[in-house]
Amino acid sequence: VDPYTVDICAGYAITYRWRAEDACGNFTEETQTFNVLPDTEAPVFDALPSAIADISCDDVLPAQETLTATDDCSAVTVTPSVDPYTVDICAGYAITYRWTATDECGNSDETSVTFNVLPDAAAPVFDSAPSAIADISCSDALPLQEVLTATDDCSAVTVTPSVDPYTVDICA
Repeated sequence: VDPYTVDICAGYAITYRWRAEDACGNFTEETQTFNVLPDTEAPVFDALPSAIADISCDDVLPAQETLTATDDCSAVTVTPSVDPYTVDICAGYAITYRWTATDECGNSDETSVTFNVLPDAAAPVFDSAPSAIADISCSDALPLQEVLTATDDCSAVTVTPSVDPYTVDICA
């Protein structure tokens, strides 16, 4: 075999050589050359990612799986990523997890899985009910309105106090 340099990305040639020589030093040679073709095949994922069920707006994002891939000629690197997305807790939004498998020659393949973050459809909940207020005399000052707080599963809450319209009628 003649010397050769392995280059799986560009391909290379190998030459087999035979030499027949008699006792007088006369010889003849035969050669056969063949090519080792370059690696042009993309890696193949060993398994596809599992489906991810839709999640609530207050759930933690699920962990992205670790996927593996194989290639016929070289080592493979699998790079996980998350496609850009805009959080919209009121309307909901989609998130796509993506994996790119790349071999040593730059051949690559991608797979992805998309799931939805469901919109916030639950009303806020008051942290406590207002305290009871006893009836007051017509000469008494109106009692102070309590400050109440509330929480929501997916977003910040603003509590706005107000007083319903009323008509003063001290006789009735």
